[in-house]
Amino acid sequence: MPNTKSAEKRVRQSKKRYLRNKAWKEKVKALRKDIIKYVLSGNVNIEELKKKWREFQSTVDKTKTKNVFKPNKVSRLKSRLLAFIAKHGVDVSKIAS
Repeated sequence: MPNTKSAEKRVRQSKKRYLRNKAWKEKVKALRKDIIKYVLSGNVNIEELKKKWREFQSTVDKTKTKNVFKPNKVSRLKSRLLAFIAKHGVDVSKIAS
């Protein structure tokens, strides 16, 4: 239990930030899962995948600017997802350009 007014305010701020950050993290996770499921389905349309990738990349970059994820984590997420896509026979140069 906070003892001072400033400590009470910090608790309120912390809770608000936690919920905001959690929403961003869930969005990134959902987009990532969506791309993985799409690639595993086998019927990969490059234009559709490119659209999904752009949305994922945009969202992840926003999390970096909003200090939800650290810069290296953002790079790692993008890198690993592109590696996964390439591993499943999709030409990554057409997506990440």
